[in-house]
Amino acid sequence: MLYALLLFLVSDGLATESSEAQSCPSQSSPEYHKYCIVGAGPAGVQLGHFLQSASRDYVILERASAAASWFAKFPVHRTLNSINRRFTRSGSLEFNLRHDWNSLLGAESSIGLFGKWSREYWPPADTLVNYINAFAAPQLEARHLRFGHNVISVEATQNDSTERYILTVARDAVKDIPDCPSNKSRSLQFSCAVLVMANGMWKPRQVTDWIDGLNDVAVRYDKLAGIPLDHFENRSVLILGAGNAATETADAVRDVARDIQIISRSDEMKFMRRSKYAGDVRGRRNTIQDAFHFKSYEAATELCSGEHCKVAMVPCGPDADNLGFQDRPPVCLFEVVQSEDGKDCVVLAPMGAAFKDLVDEAKLLFGTGVYTRKSLADMRKHREFTKRMKASILPPESEGVLCMTKSALKAKMTLPQRQLLVRLRHASMEMTQLGPIFQFPYDVVITALGWVYDRSVYGRTVNIKMLRNPWRPTDTGVYPDLTSEYESVSAKHLFVAGAATHGLDRYRYKASGGFIHGFRFTVRALWRILEERYESEDHDTSQPISLDGSIQFPFQQSLSVRVPLDDAHVMGIASDLSPLWTKLVGRLNDAAGPYEMVGGSLADAVIYDCAGQAAWYIEDRPEDLFHERFVRHPRVIWSYHHGCSPCRYDMMDSEVCRLRTTASAPLSQLIHPVLQYFPPGIKPTGNTEREEPSSSHPSSEWKTLDGSRRLHLTDFHLFGEWAHPGSIRAVQIFMGHIEHAISKFCSSAGNGHVSRRFDERLDVMVDDWRLNQKLQQIENEVCPES
Repeated sequence: MLYALLLFLVSDGLATESSEAQSCPSQSSPEYHKYCIVGAGPAGVQLGHFLQSASRDYVILERASAAASWFAKFPVHRTLNSINRRFTRSGSLEFNLRHDWNSLLGAESSIGLFGKWSREYWPPADTLVNYINAFAAPQLEARHLRFGHNVISVEATQNDSTERYILTVARDAVKDIPDCPSNKSRSLQFSCAVLVMANGMWKPRQVTDWIDGLNDVAVRYDKLAGIPLDHFENRSVLILGAGNAATETADAVRDVARDIQIISRSDEMKFMRRSKYAGDVRGRRNTIQDAFHFKSYEAATELCSGEHCKVAMVPCGPDADNLGFQDRPPVCLFEVVQSEDGKDCVVLAPMGAAFKDLVDEAKLLFGTGVYTRKSLADMRKHREFTKRMKASILPPESEGVLCMTKSALKAKMTLPQRQLLVRLRHASMEMTQLGPIFQFPYDVVITALGWVYDRSVYGRTVNIKMLRNPWRPTDTGVYPDLTSEYESVSAKHLFVAGAATHGLDRYRYKASGGFIHGFRFTVRALWRILEERYESEDHDTSQPISLDGSIQFPFQQSLSVRVPLDDAHVMGIASDLSPLWTKLVGRLNDAAGPYEMVGGSLADAVIYDCAGQAAWYIEDRPEDLFHERFVRHPRVIWSYHHGCSPCRYDMMDSEVCRLRTTASAPLSQLIHPVLQYFPPGIKPTGNTEREEPSSSHPSSEWKTLDGSRRLHLTDFHLFGEWAHPGSIRAVQIFMGHIEHAISKFCSSAGNGHVSRRFDERLDVMVDDWRLNQKLQQIENEVCPES
């Protein structure tokens, strides 16, 4: 109601202003703004909030009639997966945002945090839509936000060395521009120096290299809205995809469906509790796994393994037991194997007395579309294996296999032919790997395969290079390829905000940049980058400057800065900390951006400037940006990292002899801060992506880098507090050695390297059997009772 009232008041005011100020205008030249933002989802209005607060010239163009139009449709079943913890033990706004995944930054001073809008831990999506629109209302009132402006084309131009983006907007939906006979053009144009695409991930992902015929028979997840639940009554449901949309759909139809299967692509379903990735299946969606292990007519399995990955999906039936869905026939899945002669065989039934009548009927109905061949290799191997293991009952000797050609399977069939396919499907259950999984037809097949970035809006003059999934060779790109400043690698001055930036952090960090709780912070980082690039005086970008989120501290550059020789003299007393170290410890305890964007996808840094005799504390930037800009400076970069969990070895846990202290921090399993020191000229090198997926979180995997030093602070189980004297003491010792080396470097008495070794000796070995063996030996000697 609050959002509806705000929208009515603002829209009514704009309509009155429009009717008074406009009669029959025509646009002679594009409307110019320094910044154009396409999309009024949470990322677009979040960036707009920062630009408005800085009094910048910008416009947001949104095709829908309200903000957050994606969340007005999705998730389809209208309950969010983003948590809404309203209370914690902390009074820090920043800390509490770690556990409030829906609030936008700056809302606390206007419409309030999301916890004031919803009491539910798993809140309704409609509440989020109202919340985002209320947050956007000041921008709508100030005419920064234009609804009904559907951008249909983006082109780049250059005149007199001035680069511009030209955005063409379809006029049909624009409410405040009269449709006059004199306006022959059915479009409007906007131009801008800087373009930010915050248009999200709207395009459903469709795959053509997985199941033959899938897109001909499936219902897409985005088309489920509005389908009554009773249409799934007593139906068999197959869901392709292994994410939260798939499990959400299974939960939604469970009360009425006959049986449910979720099929993932060549891998088992990934759960957040193991992967630590917010995009994987949440614990609340685990019911299907429980049901499967009780064989209660539900299952979640992978489709293929090894070379058996050829599957065809076709309509079959209907019959008395398989009714289909919304006037569509049921769907059968058949495995396709290759004959010795290279011909594809759609496996139908075994030859033999038990299936003679069925085989004869198939030959009669399908004619030359079916043929026989000798038994399959897997059938022969299986029989040989069971024979050698001395099974009490062996499979019968195969008399051959009835196959169908793919062309016959894909051809238009009569009702008797489709009904026979149902019986043939069941007959092949012991002949192929997938036979038991797909032995019955499905009344409805649903694809929930995620989303891809839509490039159709870009014209010939704008080339948007896509980022390929490094672990899927056939992938053509899901996200735009971006620099560490969120700028397209192939289109200068074109930036991306929101879910579409997820490619920067998904594969490399498994961070949360695809979701509000993560990208609200990357949007703030983008705004700070825009402020430096386009609103600050020309400067050397390798030199820090004063900006939002950057604080300058004096730094004593003298050989009198002594290294703490004896750790016993360091007490961990907060009042002993310098202002810079106080700032550091404060951020270690409440920073939300690095907490959500783990592993360095967002990090804080201390940049030591010898020439300026200063140390700069800079918040919430991608770690790559720090290295690219400030490699000639000594620097401390920190972020939160997950520990080695799951690990191959039991000893990797910070609880040692029943206690957890900073000394055992490198063995931490849960999220914890890690400080890294890089001497001048030293930065990570080589491939920044792992060669293949790992069971452990990528932020827990470390590599040796000569010259760098690392300090882990212990995970300490539940609360994530690092203000205890033990943690402060560790920071004091670490930073004391770091700043001593930096002082010598600034005084031309050293190279900035730290002689003392820290946790970089151990963290590179946390999943190594040799370290585990050594720790096991120490435990047996020192504390065998634990």
